[in-house]
Amino acid sequence: MMKEEALQHLHDQVFLPALAERVAAVQLFFHQHQAQLVDEFVESFRQIASRIKVMQDREELAPVGFIHYSMLRTSILEGTYTYLIEAYTDQWYWEPVECYARYDANWAFQEISSLIRLLDEQRKKYIGVLHTADVEHMVLKRLDCFSQMVTDLIRIAIQEAIKLPEYSEINKAKCLRIRVGEFKDFSEDVHIDDGSTRDQIKGAG
Repeated sequence: MMKEEALQHLHDQVFLPALAERVAAVQLFFHQHQAQLVDEFVESFRQIASRIKVMQDREELAPVGFIHYSMLRTSILEGTYTYLIEAYTDQWYWEPVECYARYDANWAFQEISSLIRLLDEQRKKYIGVLHTADVEHMVLKRLDCFSQMVTDLIRIAIQEAIKLPEYSEINKAKCLRIRVGEFKDFSEDVHIDDGSTRDQIKGAG
Protein backbone atom coordinates (compact mmCIF):
# COMPACT_ATOMS: atom_id res chain seq x y z
CA MET A 1 0.00 0.00 0.00
CA MET A 2 1.37 3.41 -1.01
CA LYS A 3 1.65 6.19 1.58
CA GLU A 4 -1.19 8.35 0.25
CA GLU A 5 -3.50 5.35 0.11
CA ALA A 6 -2.51 4.35 3.65
CA LEU A 7 -3.10 7.88 4.93
CA GLN A 8 -6.54 8.03 3.34
CA HIS A 9 -7.47 4.65 4.76
CA LEU A 10 -6.32 5.61 8.27
CA HIS A 11 -8.11 8.95 7.97
CA ASP A 12 -11.43 7.50 6.87
CA GLN A 13 -11.54 4.28 8.86
CA VAL A 14 -9.94 5.33 12.16
CA PHE A 15 -9.45 9.07 12.43
CA LEU A 16 -12.88 10.40 11.46
CA PRO A 17 -14.90 8.11 13.78
CA ALA A 18 -12.46 8.69 16.65
CA LEU A 19 -12.53 12.45 16.06
CA ALA A 20 -16.32 12.57 16.13
CA GLU A 21 -16.39 10.60 19.37
CA ARG A 22 -13.88 12.87 21.09
CA VAL A 23 -15.46 16.11 19.90
CA ALA A 24 -18.78 14.89 21.28
CA ALA A 25 -17.12 14.14 24.62
CA VAL A 26 -15.65 17.65 24.85
CA GLN A 27 -18.96 19.22 23.85
CA LEU A 28 -20.67 17.31 26.64
CA PHE A 29 -18.01 18.44 29.12
CA PHE A 30 -18.46 22.04 27.93
CA HIS A 31 -22.20 22.00 28.56
CA GLN A 32 -21.93 20.22 31.90
CA HIS A 33 -19.21 22.52 33.29
CA GLN A 34 -19.93 25.80 31.53
CA ALA A 35 -20.21 27.90 34.71
CA GLN A 36 -16.86 26.66 35.99
CA LEU A 37 -15.21 27.20 32.61
CA VAL A 38 -16.54 30.76 32.47
CA ASP A 39 -15.06 31.45 35.91
CA GLU A 40 -11.68 30.04 34.86
CA PHE A 41 -11.64 32.19 31.73
CA VAL A 42 -12.59 35.31 33.68
CA GLU A 43 -9.69 34.63 36.06
CA SER A 44 -7.29 34.46 33.10
CA PHE A 45 -8.66 37.78 31.89
CA ARG A 46 -8.15 39.24 35.35
CA GLN A 47 -4.50 38.18 35.19
CA ILE A 48 -3.80 39.90 31.86
CA ALA A 49 -5.67 43.04 32.95
CA SER A 50 -3.63 43.15 36.17
CA ARG A 51 -0.42 42.69 34.19
CA ILE A 52 -1.40 45.53 31.86
CA LYS A 53 -2.13 47.83 34.83
CA VAL A 54 1.26 47.09 36.44
CA MET A 55 3.11 47.85 33.21
CA GLN A 56 1.10 50.99 32.57
CA ASP A 57 1.74 52.22 36.11
CA ARG A 58 5.45 51.82 35.34
CA GLU A 59 4.93 53.68 32.05
CA GLU A 60 6.11 50.58 30.17
CA LEU A 61 2.94 50.15 28.13
CA ALA A 62 0.82 52.68 26.23
CA PRO A 63 -3.01 52.45 26.02
CA VAL A 64 -4.00 48.97 24.89
CA GLY A 65 -5.71 48.37 21.55
CA PHE A 66 -5.64 44.55 21.44
CA ILE A 67 -5.95 41.68 23.89
CA HIS A 68 -5.30 38.47 22.01
CA TYR A 69 -5.85 34.83 23.06
CA SER A 70 -3.66 32.64 20.85
CA MET A 71 -3.76 28.86 20.50
CA LEU A 72 -0.22 27.49 20.41
CA ARG A 73 0.14 24.40 18.20
CA THR A 74 3.42 23.48 19.85
CA SER A 75 1.68 23.34 23.22
CA ILE A 76 -0.95 21.00 21.76
CA LEU A 77 1.70 18.49 20.68
CA GLU A 78 3.48 18.88 24.03
CA GLY A 79 0.22 18.17 25.87
CA THR A 80 0.14 21.46 27.78
CA TYR A 81 -2.85 22.93 25.88
CA THR A 82 -1.96 26.53 26.64
CA TYR A 83 -3.25 29.72 25.05
CA LEU A 84 -0.95 32.72 25.12
CA ILE A 85 -2.69 35.95 26.16
CA GLU A 86 -1.01 39.08 24.84
CA ALA A 87 -1.76 42.77 25.15
CA TYR A 88 -0.72 45.23 22.45
CA THR A 89 -1.16 48.89 21.74
CA ASP A 90 -3.11 49.82 18.63
CA GLN A 91 0.12 49.00 16.71
CA TRP A 92 -0.63 45.28 17.35
CA TYR A 93 2.27 42.98 16.35
CA TRP A 94 4.53 45.93 15.65
CA GLU A 95 4.51 46.78 19.37
CA PRO A 96 7.87 45.68 20.86
CA VAL A 97 6.69 45.61 24.50
CA GLU A 98 5.86 42.12 25.80
CA CYS A 99 2.81 41.92 28.03
CA TYR A 100 1.39 38.45 28.40
CA ALA A 101 -0.30 35.83 30.57
CA ARG A 102 -1.53 32.29 29.91
CA TYR A 103 -4.86 30.51 29.73
CA ASP A 104 -5.15 26.78 30.41
CA ALA A 105 -7.42 25.29 27.72
CA ASN A 106 -6.92 21.67 28.82
CA TRP A 107 -10.69 21.19 29.04
CA ALA A 108 -11.06 21.70 25.27
CA PHE A 109 -8.07 19.62 24.14
CA GLN A 110 -8.14 16.88 26.77
CA GLU A 111 -8.97 14.23 24.15
CA ILE A 112 -6.12 15.10 21.78
CA SER A 113 -3.42 12.97 23.42
CA SER A 114 -5.56 9.82 23.37
CA LEU A 115 -6.49 10.51 19.74
CA ILE A 116 -2.81 10.77 18.77
CA ARG A 117 -1.99 7.60 20.71
CA LEU A 118 -4.76 5.70 18.94
CA LEU A 119 -3.61 6.84 15.51
CA ASP A 120 0.03 6.19 16.31
CA GLU A 121 -0.83 2.61 17.28
CA GLN A 122 -3.04 2.06 14.23
CA ARG A 123 -0.52 3.47 11.75
CA LYS A 124 1.88 0.63 12.68
CA LYS A 125 -0.46 -1.76 10.88
CA TYR A 126 0.69 -0.20 7.63
CA ILE A 127 4.17 -1.69 8.18
CA GLY A 128 6.56 1.24 7.98
CA VAL A 129 4.57 3.29 5.48
CA LEU A 130 3.33 5.86 8.01
CA HIS A 131 5.15 7.67 10.79
CA THR A 132 4.24 9.50 13.99
CA ALA A 133 4.62 12.85 12.22
CA ASP A 134 1.95 11.78 9.74
CA VAL A 135 -0.67 11.19 12.42
CA GLU A 136 0.27 14.36 14.29
CA HIS A 137 -0.21 16.34 11.09
CA MET A 138 -3.59 14.67 10.57
CA VAL A 139 -4.73 15.79 14.02
CA LEU A 140 -3.29 19.30 13.74
CA LYS A 141 -5.27 19.88 10.54
CA ARG A 142 -8.52 19.43 12.49
CA LEU A 143 -7.72 21.32 15.68
CA ASP A 144 -10.48 23.75 14.73
CA CYS A 145 -12.99 21.14 15.94
CA PHE A 146 -11.66 21.76 19.45
CA SER A 147 -10.46 25.37 19.29
CA GLN A 148 -13.90 26.49 18.13
CA MET A 149 -15.27 25.44 21.52
CA VAL A 150 -12.72 27.70 23.21
CA THR A 151 -13.90 30.57 21.01
CA ASP A 152 -17.52 29.76 21.85
CA LEU A 153 -16.72 29.81 25.57
CA ILE A 154 -14.87 33.12 25.30
CA ARG A 155 -17.80 34.71 23.47
CA ILE A 156 -19.99 33.75 26.44
CA ALA A 157 -17.50 34.58 29.20
CA ILE A 158 -16.20 37.88 27.84
CA GLN A 159 -19.40 39.64 28.92
CA GLU A 160 -18.50 38.85 32.52
CA ALA A 161 -14.79 39.50 32.05
CA ILE A 162 -15.21 43.08 30.83
CA LYS A 163 -17.07 43.91 34.07
CA LEU A 164 -13.94 43.23 36.14
CA PRO A 165 -12.59 46.26 38.03
CA GLU A 166 -9.10 45.25 36.89
CA TYR A 167 -10.23 45.73 33.29
CA SER A 168 -11.95 49.05 33.92
CA GLU A 169 -8.73 50.42 35.43
CA ILE A 170 -6.45 49.88 32.42
CA ASN A 171 -5.74 52.61 29.89
CA LYS A 172 -7.40 51.69 26.60
CA ALA A 173 -6.92 52.92 23.08
CA LYS A 174 -9.86 54.59 21.35
CA CYS A 175 -10.88 51.11 20.18
CA LEU A 176 -9.81 47.96 22.02
CA ARG A 177 -10.38 44.62 20.30
CA ILE A 178 -10.41 41.34 22.21
CA ARG A 179 -9.57 38.54 19.80
CA VAL A 180 -9.04 34.80 19.79
CA GLY A 181 -7.32 32.59 17.23
CA GLU A 182 -3.96 31.12 16.35
CA PHE A 183 -0.64 32.68 17.21
CA LYS A 184 0.13 35.29 14.54
CA ASP A 185 -2.38 33.63 12.22
CA PHE A 186 -6.14 33.78 11.72
CA SER A 187 -8.07 35.32 14.61
CA GLU A 188 -11.47 36.89 15.16
CA ASP A 189 -13.02 39.56 17.35
CA VAL A 190 -15.01 38.34 20.35
CA HIS A 191 -15.53 41.85 21.73
CA ILE A 192 -14.92 45.40 20.50
CA ASP A 193 -14.61 48.00 23.23
CA ASP A 194 -15.12 51.52 21.95
CA GLY A 195 -16.80 54.61 23.37
CA SER A 196 -20.33 53.27 22.94
CA THR A 197 -19.70 49.96 24.72
CA ARG A 198 -17.94 51.71 27.60
CA ASP A 199 -20.89 54.06 28.06
CA GLN A 200 -23.25 51.06 28.19
CA ILE A 201 -21.17 49.37 30.89
CA LYS A 202 -21.07 52.55 32.97
CA GLY A 203 -24.82 52.97 32.57
CA ALA A 204 -25.44 49.38 33.68
CA GLY A 205 -23.27 49.93 36.73
